[in-house]
Amino acid sequence: ALLTIVPVMSFAADTASFEAARLAMKAVTDEPTQQSVRALIEQDGFVAAASGSVADRLQAEILETLARSTHPIALEYVRSVFESQTERRDEAAFALSLSAGDRPTDLQDWRFLIRSLSVVEGQQARSVMQTLARFRQRATRSSWLRQVILLGLTLGPDGQRDAIRLLEHWTVDFENTPQQTGDPQLLASWQNWFEARYPDEPAAILPTDRPDAKWKFAELNKALAASNASRDSTERDSIERGRVAYRKARCELCHVKAGVGQKRGPDLNSLGWRLQIKQQLEAVLFPSHRLNNEEYPAVTVITLSGRSVTGLIVERRRERLKISDQNGKVHEFSTDEIDETIPLRTSSMPDGLLDELTLEEVCDLFAFLDDLQPD
Repeated sequence: ALLTIVPVMSFAADTASFEAARLAMKAVTDEPTQQSVRALIEQDGFVAAASGSVADRLQAEILETLARSTHPIALEYVRSVFESQTERRDEAAFALSLSAGDRPTDLQDWRFLIRSLSVVEGQQARSVMQTLARFRQRATRSSWLRQVILLGLTLGPDGQRDAIRLLEHWTVDFENTPQQTGDPQLLASWQNWFEARYPDEPAAILPTDRPDAKWKFAELNKALAASNASRDSTERDSIERGRVAYRKARCELCHVKAGVGQKRGPDLNSLGWRLQIKQQLEAVLFPSHRLNNEEYPAVTVITLSGRSVTGLIVERRRERLKISDQNGKVHEFSTDEIDETIPLRTSSMPDGLLDELTLEEVCDLFAFLDDLQPD
């Protein structure tokens, strides 16, 4: 009997919370005062305690209502959600794009929208790109241009036109950009243009699964989303099992997480704050898709004797160079013996790191990677 009563009580509590949230949204829409805004922010916390697609959608609507109100307290809350609630970053960016579209002057919002280009999808992506095109500010980094091209490739013809308009806006002072024809197929010309202008950057091509990969991105992304939605934030068993999977997948050879591993590549302690889980998965399955060559340059060193070693630079001095290969082994070279140092457009991180793991181990691994609690 108890098993029957508890879900009913939970459903009733959720229903009451949802109705209170909708009433609070109407109050903010009718009159966005400090009192009504704070009441809706409080309701956002109550809805967060629920689970399921209805609660998720309602939380997204709350952010949209707050952003559209343009009340200072409301906007600061939406921005704080972007910063502190990583998995809601796309929803917060979409909400900010709705408010900033009417007043494209706040550089703070422009920076948030730029940062969201790697997480927004579908209509969210279109809205963000449309709003960015209304700002006077333009792209200053090749990675932003590349991300807009990649976003366009995931969208239909209308979304591709949005991407092209933003690219044209950002590169109005550039030379040899593709002709403005309005044809969505022109996006292929932008790919070629990017390749020619930034030959040392990864090409603007969407990543694809390895033919022989045990795990495919779509399959794992769906499994991780389900696992993350059902996992209690206080559950430590999965995280501790993930610590074991971290070693099994050989992540410890180049990365530090919660006191485990060696810092030869990016530190992973703040990974759960920096990247959504789908971005973390993308970084593991497609390591060459987004390179960080500024902080962690990958090179191939060719010596005068013909020896060739590829890896991450871990130390560079006038008289010597140290690099760490994909197995974590450090190689040291005297600058006198180096014939050539070639920057790489591909990651030194090996493929197939998840192939030795079961699906449960993969889910535990990402629970460990996403965890922000102190060791």
